[in-house]
Amino acid sequence: MVLSLCSLASGSTGNATLLKTDDTCLLFDAGQSMKYIISCFDELGFDPEALDGIFISHEHSDHIRGAGALSRKFGIPIWCNNGTWLAAKTKLGNIEYHKEFKTEQLVILNDLEILPIPISHDAAEPVCFRIRQLNTSLQAGIITDIGILTPPVKHYLYNSNILMLESNYDLDMLVNGTYPENVKLFILGELGHLSNNEAGESIIELMGKNTEHVLLSHISQDNNTPELAFKTVAKIINRLGISETILGLTYHNRMSRVFDLSK
Repeated sequence: MVLSLCSLASGSTGNATLLKTDDTCLLFDAGQSMKYIISCFDELGFDPEALDGIFISHEHSDHIRGAGALSRKFGIPIWCNNGTWLAAKTKLGNIEYHKEFKTEQLVILNDLEILPIPISHDAAEPVCFRIRQLNTSLQAGIITDIGILTPPVKHYLYNSNILMLESNYDLDMLVNGTYPENVKLFILGELGHLSNNEAGESIIELMGKNTEHVLLSHISQDNNTPELAFKTVAKIINRLGISETILGLTYHNRMSRVFDLSK
């Protein structure tokens, strides 16, 4: 039995993550264009009609841009909580297949158990996701936008086999950069994003003996680089003897490699 995860894109220009098993295929967020997402599917040899659902974390355009079009073209259900649905439905357009999940209540789809977890971010009812494969107990966590690591996130995502975690900005680049001061303060705040340093400290809190891979996500194009994010986080986790070989990168304009977990 295998659970595989691939970031199709991650960043302020769009986020989408494909997770699949032998029995179930899900897309977590669809913030790139349908054309881009389908091109990724083609590269992976994946049929979009095999998707069992699109799970939306929150209503920002970099998480829903292609969701409505994909849903209409392929008859894919869009899953989100009520707060996100009310905030996103006019942007999504006419959706025939909409399903509601409740935050912190399990959704069972075939061999997968999906738990939406409340997070700290500037949206109506934002969540991250824990996904477990029922017949193997393999667990993935997907966090692309989060201001602080809250107790529910620590509780539910500790010891995930694979974790996608935001590493949005380098503090010096942000503070000395060209963003307006109010935007800088928002990014730094509890409803904003995690810095590279905060991501490193968060990984230490979330790692357990089963953690095999950590993907750094939502890396800013203006206030960070993938190389700097990797270097900063690696230095922090190395302090506790954790090897940087667990770290992987996501990109705003291309796919990550495919991460396969087996049990």
